Amino acid sequence: MLSERDFSKLSSSLAVGFELDGIVGTLAHIMTAHLIRPEDSSRLRAAKGLLEQIRRGERWLDSGKFDRHSAQAALAFDRAASVLAMPSPTPADFDRAMSKLEKTINILLAGRLPSDEETQEARLFYGRLARRVLQESHRVASVPTHGERPTVATWTQAPSGGTT
Repeated sequence: MLSERDFSKLSSSLAVGFELDGIVGTLAHIMTAHLIRPEDSSRLRAAKGLLEQIRRGERWLDSGKFDRHSAQAALAFDRAASVLAMPSPTPADFDRAMSKLEKTINILLAGRLPSDEETQEARLFYGRLARRVLQESHRVASVPTHGERPTVATWTQAPSGGTT
């Protein structure tokens, strides 16, 4: 059985993962349909919120101040830095990449379409974040506790010989 702390981490990771999946799906739809639907605005606001959280994590490193949001912001920053599609990004590279993503999301929130390349870059970034969060969730769920080996697969698999 997962500890309360591990269950909380798993729950949080899964929530972020579902949100990221929705963002990726929205960006994919925008790319293929060349259309922003009214229902896309909530996912685009969530995308912007994640970028804001990443920026808070970036600033937290410099400020040295710790508050109730610091851990989440630092984790968001760590995730973003680890999934950027560039080898060993410098702080300036990171800033440029985040600024470009912010510009793309702000264009979309204004009801305009950025270039397909910009939308694709955003979709790939959020997709890589989603994969990173899925890996984190799997690690938390598959950590042996109290002699047991709980895993996400254990919760979702049908009994031996059965189907779901």
